[in-house]
Amino acid sequence: MGICESSKNQTPQNEPAKKQAPKKIQDDIPLPDENLFKFNPNFFKYIDNIQKISIENKVYEGQMKDGKRNGKGRIYNMSDPFGDDVYEGEWKDDLKHGKGIYKYDKDFIYNGDWLYGKKEGKGYLKKPGIYYEGDWKNDTIEGRGKMIYINENNKKEVYEGEFKDSQRHGKGIYKYNDGKIYNGEWKLGE
Repeated sequence: MGICESSKNQTPQNEPAKKQAPKKIQDDIPLPDENLFKFNPNFFKYIDNIQKISIENKVYEGQMKDGKRNGKGRIYNMSDPFGDDVYEGEWKDDLKHGKGIYKYDKDFIYNGDWLYGKKEGKGYLKKPGIYYEGDWKNDTIEGRGKMIYINENNKKEVYEGEFKDSQRHGKGIYKYNDGKIYNGEWKLGE
């Protein structure tokens, strides 16, 4: 014997049915954890053989091998160690390679995978009005991901789907802040 589907969600006789407020798109869009965009204060705690060198107007503190940055390290401007141009993470042959977080151009922060100096793999990006999490290829948003847009009134919209050349491209769903949803094909952002 099967269960009658209509009896599953019925309200008991003595209880009045509760009205639910219509769900706003704002409630469905959680922002990424802010800790993803912060530098680790204990970064050097378990790293051996830390060296400090100056490169032009920057300072590199971290591991070296054969005269090149290799292993874990941090590079920053001499005048502003936690300012607008700081990378903290893994290196290979003087290039960002592996996992790392990079703050650049005031309020632009990338945390994710690097391959020979370029964003490649999975990563998070935070910049004014935009959060992105997803795939990267050759320093460009490419593949599957989720982009959250926040306008000047702090209203959120979200696109989740495929990207090419850092634009919506392929199949994807766009949820507008007024509750409308577009589910379909995109071509270079349109």
